[in-house]
Amino acid sequence: EQTAEEARDVHVAADDGRTLWEHNFNVYLSDVPDTRVAWSSCVGDPETGRVYAQGVCGYFCCLESDGALVWERSLHEEFGLLSTFGGRTNMPLVFEDLVLTSAVVIGWGDTPEFGSLAKPAHRFMAFDKAKGEIRWLAGTNISPYDTTYSTPTIAVIGGEQQLVFGSGDGHVWALQPRTGERIWNFPFSRRGLDASPLVVGNRVYMTQNQENLTGTAMGSVVALDATLRGDLTGKEIWRKYQVLA
Repeated sequence: EQTAEEARDVHVAADDGRTLWEHNFNVYLSDVPDTRVAWSSCVGDPETGRVYAQGVCGYFCCLESDGALVWERSLHEEFGLLSTFGGRTNMPLVFEDLVLTSAVVIGWGDTPEFGSLAKPAHRFMAFDKAKGEIRWLAGTNISPYDTTYSTPTIAVIGGEQQLVFGSGDGHVWALQPRTGERIWNFPFSRRGLDASPLVVGNRVYMTQNQENLTGTAMGSVVALDATLRGDLTGKEIWRKYQVLA
């Protein structure tokens, strides 16, 4: 349910759909259509039973399994998160003692903790999942063409945890999920990537249905060796063009 000013996270019973609890929150400073303001992405933490949700205007919260509020952050006001396009929001991820979420973020000048946020970039924010305190903030290339809705994958690759995702800058990226440190990236498209990467062993498979960096073909699928480091331009294992997915 939603209005132009209010949205809610609703928890229903799986057997009959009855409402168990709901958490209402205001939507502000957003150009998302009124029929979509309640769109949000939620994830449950199997370890604690808590739920994490991100709304269209950057409202991010942690709820107990009964719907009680644990903590909340206004990512728009605190970090300059841009209101999501059309109501779509990025999916939070729970990793160890962290909860991670992302969006295109642009802030005011330099910050003592995270450097310059003055230019927009697709940036991840990692919070202490118990207290809501920010641990790290890290981004990809500045001034991306698009926002992005690629749900990341976290996996151990080559003995190292990697956060693998498609970015608004058209690259496939891997970050270290504990620190946000860049591991590798592969330029894949002229537009933002919305598909979710598939990790099998040490390989990452990714697809996109937009413009490629060369030629006129639309769409492609690529296989990458995720044990490599740095810029993987020209280092793909294989790539097939004109595959729209």
